[in-house]
Amino acid sequence: MLTIARVLLVAPVVVFTLKRTDASSWIAFSAFAVAALTDGFDGFLARRMQLVSPAGQLWDPLADKFLVLVSMLALVVVGRFPAWAAAVILVREAAVTALRLAAERRRRGFPASRAGKLKTGAQLLAVLFYILPAA
Repeated sequence: MLTIARVLLVAPVVVFTLKRTDASSWIAFSAFAVAALTDGFDGFLARRMQLVSPAGQLWDPLADKFLVLVSMLALVVVGRFPAWAAAVILVREAAVTALRLAAERRRRGFPASRAGKLKTGAQLLAVLFYILPAA
């Protein structure tokens, strides 16, 4: 349910980012922050309650990628994030997703590594700061 909530929060992040006002940026920031927090909480609960599953290993990272990439693209549209950087990140994420899907087809788990979790955390934090209203 937290993964679905994270995906659903993408809509207000994008809508309010595209409005280009300070107030709407704060709303987008808040929605993105809640979505980012669900990622950490989702992983914590899954491990704590021993609910780690192959489906979760597939869908949780996809929700993260969707949140980061769509939010980043909205920031590119409003001129607050470099298009070249978004393109590099998009290509890298597409390659990792293709590898993850290939592993899933072979019925092999593809759990997130510590480095992957750190990368996701860094991306979430970076996008969060880019959403903040310009000072």
